[in-house]
Amino acid sequence: MDDSTREHHATSLATVDTSAASVYRRAMDARQLPSESIAQAATSMASRHKSVATIMFWLDGLFVCGAFAMAWDQSKHDWAEKLGGMLFWVALFTFLAVRSLRKASRAQRIGARASADPSLTWYLNKKVIVGASTTGAPLPELSFPVTSGLINVLTAVPQARVVS
Repeated sequence: MDDSTREHHATSLATVDTSAASVYRRAMDARQLPSESIAQAATSMASRHKSVATIMFWLDGLFVCGAFAMAWDQSKHDWAEKLGGMLFWVALFTFLAVRSLRKASRAQRIGARASADPSLTWYLNKKVIVGASTTGAPLPELSFPVTSGLINVLTAVPQARVVS
């Protein structure tokens, strides 16, 4: 083996070591959370998604009323195009509302599971709470995103109390 080949192998090994350290550091960015706070966080996120769904259904109702009004008054020459546009928005808002309700339902299920099974461990990885089994394996079905405000609440240092 000549010197250039040895240098190439040494460089590639250093690159592998750096990559492994980088992966290890990213795994260490996850912070463990107490299981008691997970149910509250999940309930908060479920409430947020229900609010979004309510707004979407409200907008949906407005566009349905507009679509009925356009279908009733067919005197304008382009009523069919406008009706098609209104139906597009009705379909879009319905899709977004149902999606938000599914997210709310999922968050509620995760909160119930967090309350029922204290053996699970919970981690905050960037903006996602991830549940893990007793062996430490992450469970993707027990993960949900949280807002930055909720992250601040979950990671705040508890208030100190004087113990006599």
